[in-house]
Amino acid sequence: MWFELAEFELLPASADSMLLRLTGRWGATSTRRLKQPELVLNLDGARHVLELLTGDEPDPQATEQGSAWTAGYSAPRSLLARPRVSCTLELEGDTFALIPVGIPADTRSQVIQVVDTREALAIANQRAAAAEQEASAQLEARAQLERALGERESELSRLQIHVEAATQQRELESSTAARRQHEQELRDRSLTEALSVVDVEAARLQSQVIEQERRYVIAAGVLERLTARLGQVDGRAVDLDQAIAETERLAAPIEVERARASGLERDLLAERGHLEWLQAERDAERDQLQRQVRSLESELHRERTRREGADRELAQARQLAERGDDEARRLAAEHAEDLEIHRRLGDLVAGTEKRAATLVEQVAALQSAMSIIGERSLELECRSAEESERVGALTEGAVELGTKLDAQLRRETGLSRTLDDVRARVEARDVELSVARGRAEQLESELTETRSARSALDGELMQSEATRRQIDAELAQGRDELAATERRIELLATERDDAIAYRQEAERRVQGLRASVGAFNDRLSMFHLRVTNAEARAGTLDRRAAEAGASIEALQEMTDDLAEQLAARQAELARASAQTKLQERAAEQSAGRVQQLEASLDAIALERAEEVREAQARTEELARERDAA
Repeated sequence: MWFELAEFELLPASADSMLLRLTGRWGATSTRRLKQPELVLNLDGARHVLELLTGDEPDPQATEQGSAWTAGYSAPRSLLARPRVSCTLELEGDTFALIPVGIPADTRSQVIQVVDTREALAIANQRAAAAEQEASAQLEARAQLERALGERESELSRLQIHVEAATQQRELESSTAARRQHEQELRDRSLTEALSVVDVEAARLQSQVIEQERRYVIAAGVLERLTARLGQVDGRAVDLDQAIAETERLAAPIEVERARASGLERDLLAERGHLEWLQAERDAERDQLQRQVRSLESELHRERTRREGADRELAQARQLAERGDDEARRLAAEHAEDLEIHRRLGDLVAGTEKRAATLVEQVAALQSAMSIIGERSLELECRSAEESERVGALTEGAVELGTKLDAQLRRETGLSRTLDDVRARVEARDVELSVARGRAEQLESELTETRSARSALDGELMQSEATRRQIDAELAQGRDELAATERRIELLATERDDAIAYRQEAERRVQGLRASVGAFNDRLSMFHLRVTNAEARAGTLDRRAAEAGASIEALQEMTDDLAEQLAARQAELARASAQTKLQERAAEQSAGRVQQLEASLDAIALERAEEVREAQARTEELARERDAA
């Protein structure tokens, strides 16, 4: 039973399934109905039998010429998306490897290769070996028949040569008899004249006759042997006729076998084409594998370079991170110092503002006191002026009273009592004047003290204003330092953020590098797997090279045998040529036969040498493929 795949399509059926449609021919030695075959997906040693989509199609039928068959199977996308999936068709214990064709472009990226090349190659090699064995058996049988016919023809040709030699011997005897008669006639005509010549000629002829007789004896022995050999050849001819009759009797099975051989040759040609396709695929895969190896090596070099750069960047990032941490700690300390400075500046500003407020209050109090003192001074000055005016008025009144008293005394000497009263009143006025003067002196002293206090307050106010200006300058300097510190803090915060971002970027790059290293390790493992497959294929090529070497050795042994046969035939031809020198015609015919035989043997030797060269070229090609793999 055989199966010829015409088309294997992979089509999308739904979101989760794919349709696998098979078209081909089933063949067998006799027509019979088959069961529905099973389509199996082989995945990591596990078998997944796919579901047959039943329809109106009947069970397949196998015929001698092959019967067309079409079937559809449903397969999950998840199984087809898995790596290293092979697809086989199984029926009645036979397994056929399948290769999908006609994959649509929209699902090409989701479909991987369904056939394991090694299994297909092993099956193809087995089928090719079986076909070659059958073809070699047929060729060997045909070669045996041809060799038998060739031997018969060679025996017949040799027999013909010996017959011709006997004929020539008879002609030589007749010519010798004629020559003897001619000598007798010459002897009768000129016995005295040609006696010496006749004696010499007779001696020569006698030697020739002796040589011819010796050769005749040898030829007679050879003829007897040839006669016996002819009997053997006749017996072999009878056997050959029987074999030919048997061959004719077995012509029908031979024709069947020939038809089968032609079919096997067609299968062999198909398998060779498939093998050539597999070899082309293998070469393409080997080239792709070499390119991938080179790309992986370059990528490995680039990854190592990037990894070294990443290590350096990671070390730099770590140094920067450490520097960032140191800078962050320094910034934290400076920030704490800045906070302390801010706090102290705040306390200083608060104290300064408090002192300024106190000084302002004191200045306001002093200003209010100065205003009050001014008012009191004005009031005192007014009262002093009034008292002065009163004192002047009292003085004037006292003078007028004295004048009046003098006039009154002069006028009224008798008014003593009034005068005493007036004097008492004057004394009272004097007391009041002294009191007023004391009060005026006291007011003047208070005014002086007020003026000195005002001068002291003016000095304190000037000192407070100088202190305030100094405090304002210190506040301005503190504000500038605070602004500079804030700018520095912002700059340090920016640097810290940059350091943190750089550290995060370095961590991300490290993670990316780790992911790249993981992907590279995965690709490296895949590369090792491919290298293992390539080594396995190289082992297969080595075995094939060993087989080819054995074939070459066998061909070499056959060539040696042919050379020995050629030497034997050349020896026989030499003996035959020595025998055929009895006569020029026989020698020419024998030489022509020898030349023909030598030409045929040279042609055979050339064919064998060509076969040896082809085998050596095939061995060298296999060796180159092994070295390339």
